[in-house]
Amino acid sequence: MATSLLKTLASKNQTSTTKESTRLHATTKTPDGPRKCLQLTIQREQKNPLIAILGGWPLKRRKNPVIEDRVIRPYVQLRSAIVERLLNDTWEVCGGKANIQMHHVRHLRDLNKKGKRAMPPWMKVMISRKRKSIPWCKGCHDDVHCNRPKLKR
Repeated sequence: MATSLLKTLASKNQTSTTKESTRLHATTKTPDGPRKCLQLTIQREQKNPLIAILGGWPLKRRKNPVIEDRVIRPYVQLRSAIVERLLNDTWEVCGGKANIQMHHVRHLRDLNKKGKRAMPPWMKVMISRKRKSIPWCKGCHDDVHCNRPKLKR
């Protein structure tokens, strides 16, 4: 990581990695003794300086580590809107409940093309929800693919 950081900074500042290394070289105090690191300090007026440090961590293995068991809270998994609509087993526009199928478009921008005829309500639903798929009853799905949409509102 340090080498990557030095190369990135050298490229941005149009210098060499050696010059960046000497500019950022520092040592930090740790409980295990001093460690080498890269440190950048930015002085600010009337505020504490900003200090960024990379490295300086002791890589010593603990012989008797303290393991802290935390109580895991249950994760509430909320279903996405598309899953909720599928589990509802109805199509919102016509209200059909039998044989639900998913209708997909490749891109949402295909629905918003200029110069097309008036947009049917199902396209408006897809655009407003920003979804590329919508549940249909089998009859309506077949009608849309055959360019004869009949909406039963």
